[in-house]
Amino acid sequence: MSFKKKVNAAHVDEILSTTTQKELADAKFLSKFAKDISEGEECTLTCHLVECENSLGRSTVIDLATKDKNKFRQIDHRTINYIIARNVKYSLRKGAKKAGADSDDEADKKKDQPKWDHSKLDVGNTFSGTSYFKAVAEDGDMISTKCQGKDITISRDILECQMHNANVYATEEKLPLTKVAAILEQANTACFTVTFRCKVDDKLIKEKL
Repeated sequence: MSFKKKVNAAHVDEILSTTTQKELADAKFLSKFAKDISEGEECTLTCHLVECENSLGRSTVIDLATKDKNKFRQIDHRTINYIIARNVKYSLRKGAKKAGADSDDEADKKKDQPKWDHSKLDVGNTFSGTSYFKAVAEDGDMISTKCQGKDITISRDILECQMHNANVYATEEKLPLTKVAAILEQANTACFTVTFRCKVDDKLIKEKL
């Protein structure tokens, strides 16, 4: 994501202190310099979405590249220049065409195709994806799993520290239906196990009888 940082006095002081009189005498430099100060510093962030608040026009994200302890960042939607997601660069400009049924159809056709151009793979690229694994065998710290029909061996510590388990729990809570619905909504891509009663119909009753 590329966006403009909010203008603040500390940033203005910093760039003014490193700018010389000779540079300010250059009309071309001065024009760009004034624009940078008034619009804010351009910033590029590789991130993971935590929450999107469309009503407030902002999103909370986690910075995947920072070494700071606080990895949370807040992005004002109005300052975004472009977003690269799902192998598409979305540039936010006036006059962009509206999304319609045609774009949805195209997305469905590409489900089984490569998600990006592998010839452009480079050091520093960041990847994301959601996969589900079923354990089939144990061998010390290595766990043999099945994922989309493929055999994949995973280190036990990766399973323990980086993945959810849909079958193991430490505590049990009794909740009203409204809170159960909220938990389902918050599950996102995490795997989970749910026990429920099937809907009763005349066909099922006839089979049982």
